[in-house]
Amino acid sequence: MLKDTIKYLLTIVLLSPFLGYAQQVRFVQNLGQWQNNVLYKAEIPGGDLYITNKGLVYNLIDEQAIHEQHHHKSDKDIIIKAHAIFIDFAGANLNYTHNGFNEFVTRYNYYIGDDKTKWAEGAKAFQKVILQNIYPHIDF
Repeated sequence: MLKDTIKYLLTIVLLSPFLGYAQQVRFVQNLGQWQNNVLYKAEIPGGDLYITNKGLVYNLIDEQAIHEQHHHKSDKDIIIKAHAIFIDFAGANLNYTHNGFNEFVTRYNYYIGDDKTKWAEGAKAFQKVILQNIYPHIDF
């Protein structure tokens, strides 16, 4: 019973930002282009979702304010509100394995700055990521 409840709650937390989102979410693997604790990143409505080695991070930003700033719709400085929501898998097995499924054909390249060690080529994207055995006998 507890195992099913945990699965249900984790699924709701992960999927709630995507409800009504017509475009397919792509989980792009981290090949060193982001911080070491990031496993995958997905663009979601209102920001980004990071799957990390400890849980999830929702990085949400006011897209309307970005649009107004970009298109200079105001002479005033625009305050852009953002929030980061961290969801740690408390008491989880932090040595879980992760796999991407339903791989997209597209590859992503990241050439960030002059430091070639921060560059990443050929990052794969997946429609679904499963974190295996984050709790005993529980995949997410």
